[in-house]
Amino acid sequence: MGIETMSIQHGSIGKHHKFSNLNVNKYLVWSDKFGQRLIESNFKSNYIPVGCPAYDSYFNIDRQSDYEKKTDLLFLPNPGVSETPESEVEYALKMCCDYATRFNKFRLFIKAHPGGDQKILEDYVDKLDTKNIVVLDKQSKIEYHKYLFVFTMNSTVGLDCAVHKVPI
Repeated sequence: MGIETMSIQHGSIGKHHKFSNLNVNKYLVWSDKFGQRLIESNFKSNYIPVGCPAYDSYFNIDRQSDYEKKTDLLFLPNPGVSETPESEVEYALKMCCDYATRFNKFRLFIKAHPGGDQKILEDYVDKLDTKNIVVLDKQSKIEYHKYLFVFTMNSTVGLDCAVHKVPI
């Protein structure tokens, strides 16, 4: 058709055969490192390292806080519709809620993946007899620096946590 196409890096790129068949003219990646991974995966087009604008604002956040006084934990599950099945999301949800229930000095906040089902999380938490577990709206902005610890599953959230120096 003669139409120029491009793809934008959404998460971490590993060496994988799926990149060898991409029908795009250019792939915008976060860094040369990820571009090299495309090449190692037989990617046939050009890549352009452009950085990751989503992370630029992170460096302007004031993180001066009293770490020992933090009691809020955050669980960010996968949507359960990709490589991580819903059954693993449910298992991790149960594990995190059990932890917060046993150690009630902590408050657990849970935020569904934007592509995930928030109702599954809400239904599970509604059955629990606890006030220290809160399901956040899945479209809400995450302020990582407010949390003592973040639980996640196979997600680029790990990169966000690293930038914010929040343990995962």
